[in-house]
Amino acid sequence: MLPSMRHLIWAAIVVAGITEAQQLGSPVSVGIVFDASGSMGSKLRPAQQLAARFVQANLQDEFCVVKFNDEPDITSTLTTDSAKIQGDLTLIQPRGGSALWDAVYLALNEVNKGRNPRKGLLVISDGGDNSSHYTEDEIANAVREAAVPIYSVGVFELVRSGARPAEELNGPTRLRRVAQQSGGRYFAIESFDDIQVVVAKITAELRAPAPAAR
Repeated sequence: MLPSMRHLIWAAIVVAGITEAQQLGSPVSVGIVFDASGSMGSKLRPAQQLAARFVQANLQDEFCVVKFNDEPDITSTLTTDSAKIQGDLTLIQPRGGSALWDAVYLALNEVNKGRNPRKGLLVISDGGDNSSHYTEDEIANAVREAAVPIYSVGVFELVRSGARPAEELNGPTRLRRVAQQSGGRYFAIESFDDIQVVVAKITAELRAPAPAAR
């Protein structure tokens, strides 16, 4: 299907926005928390595309990748090798349960080893959690102490076939809450057309100058 005029206009704005954002601020150490649980299924491709485009838009940064299903796993330690990051993302296959909170905790610890003063997390998930040892309250405390902004992106079925799965019912609330607690923002992807716009917005916020101290 041909893109609508609205999305063509958005695409032009996005390209300009990413170019401007890349010129702002200093490099960032970013932890990508990637949902590889069985519930991702058909949502895996847009999730991978989102992560890949984010890396492509921020080549001056260093990244690590923490994927999670039944438990979290660091698939890429902090590196500026964007080709390695993108290659690791393509190998991810969905299976098992979801340990979202354990993955956020592991990623916070990993990204704090980064060489750049400015840090952030990009969480890509449907928001389900049924395997974590850490509770949401424990993660909320860890997030506030870490002072690392979390940009969470909810990835949901692009084509609806009946009621939302259970993990999606509470997923948006979980993802929005953890982002707000960290000083970041929550976004949702329900179309491939949404991806580049969300990438541009997160890139701009990560690179925006910090507010002046009063």
